[in-house]
Amino acid sequence: MFSKEYLLRFLIVTASFLCIILSLSYHFFQRDPYAEFLQQLSQNQNNEAGEQGFFEKLFDPGRIETRSHDFRGIKENNALPDAIKKSNAARYGSPTGSTINKHHLRLRETILAQLILIDRYGLTEEDAWHIIKGLKIDGAFRKYEESRFINELLWFKYQDDRNNKTIVSALKASGISLTNTEYTFFEDLYSAGVSYLLNGNAKKARLYLTQAYNEWPAGGRAFGNVYLSLLITLSVEDNHRDFLIMIDHIKTCYPDWLYVETFMPDFISLHKIYPDSALLHTLHGRMVQNVEDYASAYEAYQRALKSGSLDPAVHQRVNQWLSEIKKENS
Repeated sequence: MFSKEYLLRFLIVTASFLCIILSLSYHFFQRDPYAEFLQQLSQNQNNEAGEQGFFEKLFDPGRIETRSHDFRGIKENNALPDAIKKSNAARYGSPTGSTINKHHLRLRETILAQLILIDRYGLTEEDAWHIIKGLKIDGAFRKYEESRFINELLWFKYQDDRNNKTIVSALKASGISLTNTEYTFFEDLYSAGVSYLLNGNAKKARLYLTQAYNEWPAGGRAFGNVYLSLLITLSVEDNHRDFLIMIDHIKTCYPDWLYVETFMPDFISLHKIYPDSALLHTLHGRMVQNVEDYASAYEAYQRALKSGSLDPAVHQRVNQWLSEIKKENS
C-alpha cells in the first residue's frame, strides 16, 4: 500500500509533466489561424458549433493574438477634403453592412470563404456554389448574399478579361440590383460606382462612389481603392477644383500608390473609355511620378497639356511637377 507521501510526490511529478507537455504543445504545434478559419468555413456545417470546453480552449492553437495591430488603419479627418465629404448623394439601404442575426452572419462568412478559396486556392465556382446552396440557412437575406457572391465572381472575370463588354455590362446590372435592397451597404455602393465608371457613366459613378466614400468605416487599402476610384471619376468629369484637393492626399489615402502593377491596368482600361480626359492623363502622370517613372510621367503630362482643357490652377501644378522631373534628372 502506497504511503501518502509517495502519492503526493507522484501527483506533483505528474502535474509538472503535464504542464511541460501543454507548454510545448502551445508553443510548437500552432496551426495557421487564417487557414484554420478558411477550413472551418469551407465545410458544409449545418449544426451550430458548440461552446468550447476548458481543455478544448487550452489545446486550441487557433487563438487570437491579442497583440496584433489594426490592419485597417484609421481614416484621419484631416485627409478628407470638405468638398468631397459633404455629399448630396442619395442614401441607398444600410450604411453599416451588418448582418441581422447569427444565421445571416454564418452565411456571409461561408460565402466569403468560398470567394477566397476560389481566388487563391483554385476552388471551382461550381464547387463553391454547391457548398453555399447546401447550407441550410433560410431568410430574406439569402437571395441578397447569393447575389453578392455572383457579383464578386463577375469582378474576378473582369480582372481576367477587361475588354469583355458583356462582363462590364453585367457588372452594372448586378451593381444596380445590389443597391436596391434593404441590406445594401458601402461595399455595394463602391461596386456599383466602379461598374458605372467602366460603362462610361461618370455622373452615376460619382453618385455611388461619393456615398461609399462618406460611409466607409475605416482607412486602409479598401478605402484607398474607393479614394482612387472617386479621384478618377472627378478626373473624367473635369472637376478641376476637387481633383486638386484630392490629389494632394493620394499617398495618404491610397496605400497601394507604390505598387504600379495594382493600378496601372485600370488606367489603361480607363484611357480607352475616356480618351479625351486631360485630368485622367494628369492623374496618370502623378501616379507614375510618385514611383519615379519620370519618362512615363513626362509623356502623360504632355498629353494633358496638349489637350488645352486644363484650367489655370491645374496647368500651373502640372508645370510644377514637370519642373520636379527636370530637377531629378539634371
